Amino acid sequence: SYSCVQDTTEDLGPVVSGSEQEGGKVATLRVSMPVTSRTALGEKVDGKYPVSWCEGDVLTVNGKPTTSITINEEDPGVAIFELPLGITIPYNIVYPYCGDGVAVDAEAGKYPVLFLTEQQHTEGTFAPNSAPMYAWSNGFDDVHMEHLTTVLRFGIKAKAGESVDLKYVSVSTVNAEPISGLFDVYCADGGEKAQGTLEARASALSTIFYNFEGDSYVVNDSKEEFFYIAVPKGEYSRFEVNFVNQNGEVCSETFDATGDKQLLAGKVREFPVVEFVANSKMLLIGSDADMETFAMEVNAGTFNSKYDGALLVNDVDMTGKEWASVEGFTSVFEGRNYTIKGLTAPLFGITAASFKGLHLTNVNINETEKPNVGALARQIVANDSVAPIIEHCSTSGNITVNCPNYAFKNESTYHEFS
Repeated sequence: SYSCVQDTTEDLGPVVSGSEQEGGKVATLRVSMPVTSRTALGEKVDGKYPVSWCEGDVLTVNGKPTTSITINEEDPGVAIFELPLGITIPYNIVYPYCGDGVAVDAEAGKYPVLFLTEQQHTEGTFAPNSAPMYAWSNGFDDVHMEHLTTVLRFGIKAKAGESVDLKYVSVSTVNAEPISGLFDVYCADGGEKAQGTLEARASALSTIFYNFEGDSYVVNDSKEEFFYIAVPKGEYSRFEVNFVNQNGEVCSETFDATGDKQLLAGKVREFPVVEFVANSKMLLIGSDADMETFAMEVNAGTFNSKYDGALLVNDVDMTGKEWASVEGFTSVFEGRNYTIKGLTAPLFGITAASFKGLHLTNVNINETEKPNVGALARQIVANDSVAPIIEHCSTSGNITVNCPNYAFKNESTYHEFS
């Protein structure tokens, strides 16, 4: 377990000048920032990390996306955002835009903001679009956008004489506080909640996955490597960080999240560098062949002596493949939000396993023997030593049950679910 040791960087402070739309003209917002405050980290200067606007940045204004950005070539801390027609003052501004089809509760003065569950490694900075901000403007006065994010900096190195090829890193809150997915932010002052208040939606997750290009990042013993992961501002207990290598070996460390301080918006929280020492191992599953290997290991009774769980590392298509439900699995099946498609039998029989972030689609089960049938398992049970957990999983497809040997199930039933 590690405690944090340093806070650096400063709040983002762009100035937004707004103009109403007159005579059908396109309105713009001029968003300018001090040199030391931008949306991507620069090299650390005088104990602070500068940040800058990036091409492709999109603001949400009253729930609608800006249509273009023009960054000042001489000063990347200044950008002009063009608004779509129909936007009127006051302006409730959120960065970044979180996509079409997301419900907005404008009457309550809150607007959706997305904290990325999948964050892509970007050398020396945090992932694009992973550091949300908000502001409110009457369209005439200059305003300052405010950070909603704390950036966590984790460092790792290999043992002397060794190297580690990382596949990905995951960060989770020990007490399951949400840190990714959809939240709502109250933009205006004097509303239902204090300005800048964040509320997690029911779909928000307690885990962030930090990915590398090509699913590979080599760490050696001669250089410490640092990764920047953006989380919502707030109070947390502890973070569990898992560094996973290509062999499924996991270096898991727990860090004290706050110590004597909150995780404040616009700050980088630096944690001590750790040395990669594997303390668990997962069976990595990325294909139908890996699924067969997993089933063989469990059915042969050798899984528990080799692995601490199973981990999806890619979508798997089982369409047209025979599958016999796996029996006796009692560990954890971590889906990592990947999908298994086309199962023709329950993934598991009777199991005491836990499932996290697993999605089953295009399930097509035609059951003629046992009426207790589901896509994930026939039955999930607890015993004296295992209490199964199911988190953020989903299933969709068709199940047909026709069991004539069961008197109370002597008619066919058809269930379509999602």
